[in-house]
Amino acid sequence: MDQYKDDQNVNEILLWEMIKLEIRTKSTEYSKDKRRKIKYKEKLLEEEISTLEKVIEQEISATKIIDSREKLQLKQHELENIIEYKTKGAIVRGKIKWYKDGEKNTKYFLGRNLKFLIKK
Repeated sequence: MDQYKDDQNVNEILLWEMIKLEIRTKSTEYSKDKRRKIKYKEKLLEEEISTLEKVIEQEISATKIIDSREKLQLKQHELENIIEYKTKGAIVRGKIKWYKDGEKNTKYFLGRNLKFLIKK
């Protein structure tokens, strides 16, 4: 908006569309970057969990096993949090899709409701 603040020849509708385009572009970049970071962290956690499980299998010392199990539980908890976050996102997207594309009332049911309301 600051770019065209003093320009009298700017169409307000076009300016609004450009603002929306910039917002859409920035939010898309942000969400892609956030998704990429989450995916990378998830991959690292899976690798660390796998490594810790192998260490636990090969350890002989009880204290090292306990330490490794504690680390393993922390990593598994972090991974569960990421999976829960992704699941909640899928649920929200599913609700939006159902709302947008979901079952619609047919002409028959709309007519029945109208007749019912008229009788009262």
